[in-house]
Amino acid sequence: MSKKHFCNLYTTDKEKMNNQHQQLIDNLQIAINWNDIITKTGYTQKAEHVYINVIRDQMIKLGAVVDGINGSQKHIDFIDVKWSNGTVCSYECKKVNKGTTFMFNDTVPMDNVYYMFIYVDKKIIKILKGSDVYQHNHVFINSIRKEFINTVGKHVMKMLSKDDFTNQTIKEFFDISINFMCTCVSHGILSLFDFGQLFKNTKKFGNMTSRPRPNWTIKIPY
Repeated sequence: MSKKHFCNLYTTDKEKMNNQHQQLIDNLQIAINWNDIITKTGYTQKAEHVYINVIRDQMIKLGAVVDGINGSQKHIDFIDVKWSNGTVCSYECKKVNKGTTFMFNDTVPMDNVYYMFIYVDKKIIKILKGSDVYQHNHVFINSIRKEFINTVGKHVMKMLSKDDFTNQTIKEFFDISINFMCTCVSHGILSLFDFGQLFKNTKKFGNMTSRPRPNWTIKIPY
C-alpha cells in the first residue's frame, strides 16, 4: 500500500487528533440508528452500507474532506480523510453485533491506519491506531531462541536417524515448527503480516490446488 494511505501526525499534535476522534465518536453514537446496523441472516453488506454512510456524513459535518469510500471488499473504507487540523488519515471500520471479537479475515491491522470498532449491543464506538491494536513483547531472550531451535533440530535428527518419516512424525514436525514461528511473532522477530503470508502459498497436488487463507480475529475490550 502506498504511503499516501498512512496517517501523518507530523502536522498536528497527537492529543488534538485524539480530541477530534472523541468528537467524532460522540456524534456517531447519537447519529447511528443502532437497530439498522444489526447484521441479520448474514447480510453484512447491508448493515455496512448504513454505518459507512453515517460515518462519512459525520466526518464531513466536523469539517473533514472525504474524497471517496472504498468498496466493501477493500481493506480500507476511508482513504486520505483530510481533517481541518491538517491531519490526513485512513480508516477501516469493524463491527460486531455482540461481544468484543472482531474479524479481520486474511489481513492484519496496518500500523498507520485507524480502526473504528463498533460494538452494536453496547452502542459504543472505539477508534485505535493500527500500531496500538496488537501489542507484544519484542524481547526475544537467547535461551528461548535456543530452546525452540533445539526442539525443531532434535525432531529432525530423530526423523533422519531412525528414517522415521511417518504420517505422525511429519504432523508433529509441522506443529513444532508452527509453535517456533508463533514464538518468533510474539517476541517481534517475525511480523504478524509475514506469518500470515507464509500460509498464502499455492501448492499443487496432481489436478488439485491448495491455497490456505489465514483467518484473523482480534479481541478489543470496550
